[in-house]
Amino acid sequence: VNRKPFDLVDQDPIALRKLPGHLFEDLFADVLKDLGFDDVAMRVSTEIGEVDILGFTRDILGHRIGYVFELKQLGESMRSVVLSEVTRLYGLREGLRQPLGISQGVFVTTTDFTKPARDAGKICDLNLQDFATLVEWIRSCYLIPRLKGLAD
Repeated sequence: VNRKPFDLVDQDPIALRKLPGHLFEDLFADVLKDLGFDDVAMRVSTEIGEVDILGFTRDILGHRIGYVFELKQLGESMRSVVLSEVTRLYGLREGLRQPLGISQGVFVTTTDFTKPARDAGKICDLNLQDFATLVEWIRSCYLIPRLKGLAD
């Protein structure tokens, strides 16, 4: 297990907000690979727009599941993600559903979402990860293998 993302979050979660956007994307791609995503492509140009990350994994029955990830490292500006940014992810997911088999959309930010953006995420069945849930998510992803290693 790659410890770099966990160590960064464990030592100084606010450091996520200080990473340049491309390093934030690289770190998140590492997390996905550690979680067992068997195919992770970054900064993908498609006919309908650029995608930060496309990732594919398999469910417990072996079915392939495609994800489109939109990442917003908004620095220390603390600007919230707005409705148009969330609806763009919805459009990407729907536009890539048939040609690539993308069925899931995940928006990850180092800040938060406006209420209209959160409401749209619910309506459009998108997974919205704000800063607090991102930090907890990364910690839990790495804590389970860490505890398992201690028990062995």
